[in-house]
Amino acid sequence: MKIVLAGAFGNLGTDILKELVKYNHEVIAADLNINELPEIEGRYISKKIDVTNPESLKGLCKNAEVVISTVGLTGISAKWWTGDGYAIFHMVLRA
Repeated sequence: MKIVLAGAFGNLGTDILKELVKYNHEVIAADLNINELPEIEGRYISKKIDVTNPESLKGLCKNAEVVISTVGLTGISAKWWTGDGYAIFHMVLRA
């Protein structure tokens, strides 16, 4: 199954990513900060996104069967969004 995981390299996202690849899902691991996870290297595709920049989201969800978001607010994104719901809404709308 093709799955987009936004916020893939945060605390919760990393745990979800590890579980998804364990079950051989095709995962697009999208996040503002890309971290290397040597224990599952080569089992997912990394994509740098910024939920405050709609251009970075274009095509992200193309052909995805499932979209999971663990996107949270940081000091930087807090000035753009008033809550996680807005960030998720705009991510799906633009992608």
